[in-house]
Amino acid sequence: MTAKKEKPYCQGRVWNGWSHASCLNGASMEHEGKYYCKTHHPPTVEAKRKARNEKWQADWDLQQTKSANEAARKAEIQRRAACFDDLLAALVDMVEIAESQGHICKQARAAINKATQQE
Repeated sequence: MTAKKEKPYCQGRVWNGWSHASCLNGASMEHEGKYYCKTHHPPTVEAKRKARNEKWQADWDLQQTKSANEAARKAEIQRRAACFDDLLAALVDMVEIAESQGHICKQARAAINKATQQE
């Protein structure tokens, strides 16, 4: 009788919901003297982990860039809002000086009325 050569099992470990157990798949690849299935082959596992981490890092960097851009946009709005009262006061003074010299400032007067909510 000839002895049937038994195919080795994967040396990978899996979580079965209760504890870690040996993978029950037949081994199809060898790495450093141990046999693994395609799922647990260490170079394959490392390549998938690296690809997953690179994708996560790219997504994270994009999110951080968007967040920084939004923060810069809000800071610019706040900076402009802080200047509003001073600019409005300067415009009112300039319009009053121009009108006292006989100049017509319809657009400037309309902008002042709109800013101060007057009609």
